[in-house]
This record gives sequence, C-alpha cells and structure tokens, in this order.
Amino acid sequence: MTRRRLVDAGLAVVLTCSACHSHEADGEASKSPLAVSPADFRQLGWIEGRWVGHAPDGRPFYEEYRFTDDSTIGTWSYADSTAGTPVDSGAIRLRAGQVTSGNDMVAWVVTALDANRVAFAPQRGVRNSFSWERGAQGGWVARLHWPADGRQPAGDVVYHMEPRSR
Repeated sequence: MTRRRLVDAGLAVVLTCSACHSHEADGEASKSPLAVSPADFRQLGWIEGRWVGHAPDGRPFYEEYRFTDDSTIGTWSYADSTAGTPVDSGAIRLRAGQVTSGNDMVAWVVTALDANRVAFAPQRGVRNSFSWERGAQGGWVARLHWPADGRQPAGDVVYHMEPRSR
C-alpha cells in the first residue's frame, strides 16, 4: 500500500481513521497495548462530532465520529461537506481491555490515552502510528508517523480538524 493510500486509510479507518508529538506518544510498534477500562474509553468523548480536516495541501476532507454504544465509536468519511452518503466507515472498539481500530487486514492498538490525547501503534498489516490531540477552540490535531524503511525516510503528516455544523 502506498504512503498516500495509508494516509487515506488511516484517516478513513481511524479518523474514520493525532497531539503534542513526543517519542512517548508516537505509538511506535515497540509500544505495548494499553489496558483500557470503559471509564478510560469514555475520555474519548471529545472526538464525537462532525469534523472538517485540512490535508497538508489544503484540501478539505470531512469525517464524523459517534459513540454507537459504550464500547464502540463509529467513524464515517464523506466526499464533501454535504455529508450525504459515507464513502468509508469504520470503528474504534474497546474489547477485552484493549482499544483497536482497523479490520482483518490492518489494525492499530491504543498505547496511550488520557483526557486530551490518544496514541495508536501498528498491530498488524501496517507500519505507521498516529495520535490525536485535543486542541484549542474545540478542534484537534491528527499526527501520522511512518518509520524509515529501505525505500523512504521516516515521515510525518499533520491534519488540523475543526468542528463543523450539521
């Protein structure tokens, strides 16, 4: 999968697939999954809502996050600001004390979580990590990180998410 497709997949699956970025929060593959309680999971309530993000090239994208029950956050991506039919959907799930996002082929696991930040590390099928951090004026920041490999140097992409009205 190309880096661009991983960015899109990471946003579509996990943003519908973020953070003061530090080594501790970067969600590297060596990080252990965090034990998460239902009360811990509810700390992600700030992510609920409809969002407009801005890619590094300035192109907007549209997402929605909503608790569908006490252990699942549904995620949806939309082609435009009308937020009609979703072009992609996913979920962030609390199961057996771990929070994951992804599917049978690719998945990330939460390695850090508090009231203002969450970090995800690769679990299977991917190499990138990402984090989300609550920001000023109701927005948040998504940071995606790729480690260096034999073909490409390490890299980061930052997305700024702003609330949008329904």
